[in-house]
Amino acid sequence: MYFYLIAAAALVALALVMMIVPGFQFSITACFAFAALLVLMYYLKKCPTPMNAVVFKIICILLILGIVAAAITAGFILSAAHPSELPGCDYVVVLGAGVRGTVPSLALRERVNAAYDYLTANPQAIAVLSGGQGPGEDITEAACIYRELNQMGIDPTRLLMEDKATSTIENLRFSLDLLEAEAGARPSEIAIVSSEYHIFRSCLFAKSLGLEAVGVPARTSWFTLRLNYYLREIVAVWKYLVLGP
Repeated sequence: MYFYLIAAAALVALALVMMIVPGFQFSITACFAFAALLVLMYYLKKCPTPMNAVVFKIICILLILGIVAAAITAGFILSAAHPSELPGCDYVVVLGAGVRGTVPSLALRERVNAAYDYLTANPQAIAVLSGGQGPGEDITEAACIYRELNQMGIDPTRLLMEDKATSTIENLRFSLDLLEAEAGARPSEIAIVSSEYHIFRSCLFAKSLGLEAVGVPARTSWFTLRLNYYLREIVAVWKYLVLGP
C-alpha cells in the first residue's frame, strides 16, 4: 500500500529537480498532478469503504484508458515526426518559436536549420516565415528567422514574412492569406517546418484549413526536452480534438 506514497514522493522529487532547468513546466505540473492522484489512491485503499472502492476502480479504469489513448496518440506523433520522404513543395511555412531578445531560442534555431536544409534541397520553394512578437522578444519571430536564413545564404527574394500570428492556427491561416495576396491564389499543398513533436498537430491544423501538408521536422537536440515536449504534445492533440484550435 505504501507503494503509492513512495511513488508520489519520487514524482515530487523529480519535479523539484526539473524546476532547476527551464523548459520543463509541463512535466513539472504533470508530476505534481500524478503525485496528488497517488496520494488520493493511497487514502482510498487505506480507508476501504464501499464508496472508496468504487472511486478507486473508476480511477484505475480512467488511468488505463488514458494510457492507451496516450500511447496511440504518441504513435501518430512519432510517425509524423519521422517521415519516410520529404516531397518538394513550392511553398513552405516556417513556424516561429521563442526569441530571447533578438537571439533565436534553441527550438527556433533548430527550425531555422531545418528550413535552410529544405530550401537548399528545393530551390524553387518560397518560404513564409511566420511568428509575431511575444513577451521577452525584442523583434518578431518572423524577423529573426528572416535574418538567420539570410545570413546562411538563402536569397531574401524567396522569403516572405508573416509577423502577426500568435498561435499555430494563426501561423497557417495568416501565411495562407499572405501567399494568396502574393500569388493570387491559395496553394493546395504546403510544407510545414516545425519541431518534430509538433508536426502531427500542425498537419491537423492544415487539414482543417483545406490543405495537404508535408511535415518537415526539426530535430530537438536535447533528449530530456524532447521527451517533455512529446508528453505535452499528447495533451495538446487531445485538447485540439475535443475543443478545437
